[in-house]
Amino acid sequence: ETYPNMENDEKLINKFANIFLKYPTCVGMDINSGTDSHTFRDRKLYDNILQKTIPNGVTPWCFTFSDAHQAGQYDRAFTVHMMLERTNEELRRSMQEGTLFAISRHARTELGEDFVGEGAYPIVTRVEVDEDEDTIELTCENCNEVIWVADGVEIARGAVIDLNDYEWGITSYVRAYLTGGGGICYVEPFTVQREGVPYDSVEVPDEFAQEDFLRLLVTVLDEMFFKNSMIINLFKQYALGLA
Repeated sequence: ETYPNMENDEKLINKFANIFLKYPTCVGMDINSGTDSHTFRDRKLYDNILQKTIPNGVTPWCFTFSDAHQAGQYDRAFTVHMMLERTNEELRRSMQEGTLFAISRHARTELGEDFVGEGAYPIVTRVEVDEDEDTIELTCENCNEVIWVADGVEIARGAVIDLNDYEWGITSYVRAYLTGGGGICYVEPFTVQREGVPYDSVEVPDEFAQEDFLRLLVTVLDEMFFKNSMIINLFKQYALGLA
């Protein structure tokens, strides 16, 4: 384990939270890719990031990716988008607004290291939010269980959650995931806020300002000394075949 307790490293959490707070084009993060060998702790990291960004008005969505490097790996993980039509514009809207579900055939943290999903994957077919009763209800298919999470902690199970029963564990959001024989489905987070009551202030220090400066310095040096260098261009052309 090269980075113990990575998911709870405050500096790392602030780093990614600041990316989402600074750059609106960063709409989400990968929380489970490939066979989940390297991402099994990223759900906890994601929860820690949400606790920093949501009170500051930004909700990053969660994505899953197959991370395919060869034939036969395309079905390991993917996202299912709720779209009005199959167009690039609708796909972009779905990614920006979070009208999607993240699916994986592997989930080492939730389903164990040896689990491999097969067949129809669990999916949500309807979401009902009752703001008067403070409930959220999911209608699901191919699903054995629904688990609800807040601040990185499991707080409830079942297709319906009454938020009033879990005020002790909810600060700014709840999210759910579905498990079944076909794998796991991550539901995008629902922001939760008392009417008329602002979120508690959450400070997110920019602890990577020095790295930002160094990247800018390298960019300037590249523009001044390397980009238009005849020697560098010849090297790119003949040695790397890039020119």
